[in-house]
Amino acid sequence: MTRLDSSFSDASKSQDSGAASLRLCIEGGAEPRTVTFDSVREIVVGRDATALVRLPHDAVSRQHLRLFQRDGRWFAEDLGSRHGTMVDGVLLSPRRPIPVGHSATILVRPFALRLESGSISESTRGLRPHLADRDDSSLVRTLNEEELGSLNGRRLALLLQAAEAINSARDERGVAEAATDALITGTGFARALALRWSGSIESLETLAVRIGSDADAVPSARVSSTMLKAAASGSPVRLEDVAAIREAESIAGSGVAAALCAPIVVPPLVEAFLYLDSQRRSARPNPDAAAFCHLVAKLSGLALGNLRRMAAEQRQRDLEQKLDAARHAQSSLLPAERGERDGCRWRLFMRPGLLVAGDIAGVHGGPAGVTFFVGDVRGKGVEAAIVMTMVASHLSACLSEGMSLADAVTRTGCFLHRHRRDEADFVSLFAAQIDRRAGVIRTVDAGHGLALEIDQERAVAVQSGGGTVLGIAPDLQYEASELPIRPGSRLLLMTDGVVEQHGADGKGMFGMDAVSACTGGAPSPESVVERICAALRSHAGSDEFADDVTILCVDAQ
Repeated sequence: MTRLDSSFSDASKSQDSGAASLRLCIEGGAEPRTVTFDSVREIVVGRDATALVRLPHDAVSRQHLRLFQRDGRWFAEDLGSRHGTMVDGVLLSPRRPIPVGHSATILVRPFALRLESGSISESTRGLRPHLADRDDSSLVRTLNEEELGSLNGRRLALLLQAAEAINSARDERGVAEAATDALITGTGFARALALRWSGSIESLETLAVRIGSDADAVPSARVSSTMLKAAASGSPVRLEDVAAIREAESIAGSGVAAALCAPIVVPPLVEAFLYLDSQRRSARPNPDAAAFCHLVAKLSGLALGNLRRMAAEQRQRDLEQKLDAARHAQSSLLPAERGERDGCRWRLFMRPGLLVAGDIAGVHGGPAGVTFFVGDVRGKGVEAAIVMTMVASHLSACLSEGMSLADAVTRTGCFLHRHRRDEADFVSLFAAQIDRRAGVIRTVDAGHGLALEIDQERAVAVQSGGGTVLGIAPDLQYEASELPIRPGSRLLLMTDGVVEQHGADGKGMFGMDAVSACTGGAPSPESVVERICAALRSHAGSDEFADDVTILCVDAQ
């Protein structure tokens, strides 16, 4: 069994761009059910009554699985469940989300969740087959073991050729084409179809169609919905004798003389069907056609399972490769966790939530004083790290050119707006410049707001000039405010991952009052940060935080 690991954990943020739709077909309960989510960014699956998707079984943990959307893509995260979660045959590491494909199978035993996201492109969808909806189910018979076990020597050789072709296929459609090619050659049926199944007749799609050289059938001919529904139980079925077929009103009109349907199973779900039929003027099927079709379906299921597992592992490898590059770029711009410059002593704590931190932190020394800044990039992951790198480096470059703090922030906002890749790319930022010679602290607040001024007796929010978030509009002008440097002056800058951290067992957010309570009487920036981190972990009930957490404490005097 393959286990994937990754190093991220985060809750969806309301500042993300539009949520992608999601469709879940749930099997394993009393009745299969389908749930569609059109504008939800996070779905908790579990036994608890508060779960958005409730799976009532003792083997399912109260909060078992989290599905969340980030920048149009869905991720799956096992929430430390007792019995684990599998995605396309890959066992998830607890609290280590992985990206899921546009179509995926998630096992929360004894349930199976068939996932389809709204981002599937039309080019990857198959054609809808023409369904015959009024067949009599009494005409459909499940094949027995004796019928499925007989295979003559010639068909055995064909089966070996089919196995090689199916296992060599590079995608789902390739598997379908190889399987239908083999069925036309090895069964004597006139027409073979591979149909993708997503849990309902309405979702049926045609992956491949093959017509025998001497057949009268055409690709648009009907298929029996009754046979498909019967085969969805997991066993091959056939439409009974010709006399009975004549009684099936919807099939008789198309002249079908024989029909066979075998499910393609990627355990535990039926993922597709192989459907065979012949018309009256076509050659009769081979006596061992059922056995041949059954084995081709089994081979196809194994191949599809391997393809999905390999795709999941490749997505994870690609993600980790991008993350490594982003982490390297990010770490090269971050200041030291502890340091002192021009009499200003600081302590920085950064903990990424999802993928790579979308938070910004920086320290820059110059003639006008030492500038400290903290910010939050919209979104997370590799894209956010790129924006973070761009903003931090540009702001530092502007300060190095001797610009005032307000002008440097203004120029950085213009630069971000000009070079943003998405209209939703923006950054909140709080910058403080400590000018010990002038005895002032200059501040600019670009839509961030999370800053406290601390002395031995109190901690108060810094009311600063500035403006809205960076990058939201061109040519925005930012203004600076000034605070006097007092004896014992200390600044505390943070991101919203601190104050918005929800507590364990339904507790509310951590909040600014809890932050302030950690600052009183602290002898150093290190002690302030350590107190806040300890209180935050206690509140969260874990060392893992829901969002990126950045705390920067600076002694100005």
